[in-house]
Amino acid sequence: MWFMYAISWIAFIIIAICLTISVAAGMYYVAELIEEYTTVAKRIIRFILTTVTCLNILLVLFETQFTWTLCSIGILSNLIYFFILADFPVIGFLSPTFIFSMILLVIHHYFAFSFFNNNYYPFPEILAYFTIFVWMIPFCFVLSLSANDYVLPQYSEPQRTHYNDDTILNNGGDVVTNYFRKRAKNFGLLSFMRSVQDSILPTRNKKF
Repeated sequence: MWFMYAISWIAFIIIAICLTISVAAGMYYVAELIEEYTTVAKRIIRFILTTVTCLNILLVLFETQFTWTLCSIGILSNLIYFFILADFPVIGFLSPTFIFSMILLVIHHYFAFSFFNNNYYPFPEILAYFTIFVWMIPFCFVLSLSANDYVLPQYSEPQRTHYNDDTILNNGGDVVTNYFRKRAKNFGLLSFMRSVQDSILPTRNKKF
């Protein structure tokens, strides 16, 4: 009996590793699609936002146990996401709208955990609520961070460089120079996955 028990744990670990690799590969593929088709991605995220907002309203109507406070926080979070989506794919991490959305996300988690702690629901229904109403839209924005790295600049703040002999680089309005200088510091999900891929997977050198 102990032998089959050990085999079952080995099989479980193998399945977990395969699922993790599959999810990572799927995220990598979706992030590349969002980077290439930002307009289509914006439409899809807007459709998801509208659908989740309508589902929040229907949740109040058909599920009497859900409090108005919890559903109102969900609707307010979606409204803030609409403001973030207006500048998509540009996402300002230090903007008041983004910071407020992160605060609402934490508050939403707190009220959701408190509600399900006081009211019994089966685990699949709890997982469905968190997946659709809490995690889905922020996850879409996380996948879209790679598209934020490849947005062309529109203006540049004056700044001095260490290239004192080059008059073009000393020009504070040179947006192209500042753009390619900042491109070296990408923090998107796709950039992180590419760095992990380059560090883990072996590279093939062409032989001539």
